[in-house]
Amino acid sequence: MTVLETPRLTLRWAVADDGPFFLELLTDPDWIRFIGDRGIRTVEDAARYVTGRLVPDYEGHGFGLNLVLLRETGEPIGICGLIRREGLDDVDVGFAFLPRYRGRGYAVEATVAVLEHGRRAFGLRRIVAITLPENEGSIRVLEKAGMRREGAIRLPNDSDELLLFAHEGDPIMTSPWNETVWRQFGASIDMLENAIRDCPEKVWGDRPDFHAFWYLAYHTLFWLDYYASDDPKSFAPPAPFTLGEMDPAGVLPDRVYTRDELLGYLARVRETIRSRIERMTEETAHARLGGDAVVETVAELLLYNLRHVQHHAAQLNPTASSTTGRSQRSCWASLP
Repeated sequence: MTVLETPRLTLRWAVADDGPFFLELLTDPDWIRFIGDRGIRTVEDAARYVTGRLVPDYEGHGFGLNLVLLRETGEPIGICGLIRREGLDDVDVGFAFLPRYRGRGYAVEATVAVLEHGRRAFGLRRIVAITLPENEGSIRVLEKAGMRREGAIRLPNDSDELLLFAHEGDPIMTSPWNETVWRQFGASIDMLENAIRDCPEKVWGDRPDFHAFWYLAYHTLFWLDYYASDDPKSFAPPAPFTLGEMDPAGVLPDRVYTRDELLGYLARVRETIRSRIERMTEETAHARLGGDAVVETVAELLLYNLRHVQHHAAQLNPTASSTTGRSQRSCWASLP
């Protein structure tokens, strides 16, 4: 059963036939180090793990750890999903990916989608996560997915001290205005994503250059993220991106950002924008910005941001499609 799809991933329930993948994942040294040895030694053991540990969660709760696959190839690369765990008052999100698929933004993309799904499908206002303090990779993923560190915790019958993270969602969109604005904004972000995904390597750019395709895509995402932030004064983009984009002198990044890095950033910013629009009320929409803001109110800033994305997405899409021979696919995918 398919649960979710993201720009690059499909999340579905696992089945016994996925045993070969789970054998590889559960015997990975990092899994054993950070999660534990489950005693899986054969494909048959792995299949029993799926039917004995994962399937009961699907059947009992309607959710669990999903298999994560690449949309384009159907290749399994990891797991990510919601778990009811003894010792935690709230549902928690868990994930694990094979080593060769780490560092590409897949874990963040899947986690953001699972958090949103938990809010929308199950009404979970608060979702938590736990990890060992030395698991720096997982900590980075949780922080990039918008989860906040709350402190330390120990689970029953476990001596390890774990870090506790939490994500608290706001009420889901109920106003037709909010839904309409999100459809328009979501379509513009989809158009930008299509341009990034379709751009051939020869057009992407191989050095820092203000006119390079990769830089224009990054520039669009950076300012989209900045103007969507709740507190611009404390804004900081996720690694590997920096605040150099804000330097009045015009400072280029010190290296070319990869397609996967920008797609991962896009997935994160998409969730930020959606959350901002969901939370917007008439009062907050008309709130005055003051200072050196380019416009006067929060609502005007939102529309200014939308126009900026549309401008660059329209600029980049012909560049990508004219060199591939493809049409500008799904430029307005969110519209009826």
